[in-house]
Amino acid sequence: MSIDPKFHIITYLTQSQSGRFGYQERRNEIRTIYNIVKGMDDVFLIVKIHPTENDTEVYGKLAEEIGLERYAIVRNELPLDDLLLSSKIAITKNSTTGFNALIAGCVLIVVGFHDKKFSNNFFMEAGVALTATSSEELYNNIRKALTEDKEEL
Repeated sequence: MSIDPKFHIITYLTQSQSGRFGYQERRNEIRTIYNIVKGMDDVFLIVKIHPTENDTEVYGKLAEEIGLERYAIVRNELPLDDLLLSSKIAITKNSTTGFNALIAGCVLIVVGFHDKKFSNNFFMEAGVALTATSSEELYNNIRKALTEDKEEL
């Protein structure tokens, strides 16, 4: 996969559906992230599918529905660490791959559109991630991460 270097890469580290993360919340999260990224002309989104996810067609279907053009969906085609070393930002809910993102030097943004308290979120408890409980907050944190030095965040 070759991505024009003029784009900042954002990697979305997905979560499988669970008792804490239902079907509609999952779709809303994906839709929100896609809509924000679609409006940014300097960003390329890579969706890294969680290994335990079953319903993965939703990512392509929602991208098509929204008209998202600059994106790729990957499973195991690229090693996770190589992918994250190329990324400026990683977005997740609570996936342990967030640790890989931090080690790779990514700005980590934890989304919690349906869980505003971030209960049992180890990234928030450790204070190593930015939070996004709304689309506005996610947009602002992405913009901040793209324009400011990581130490300023």
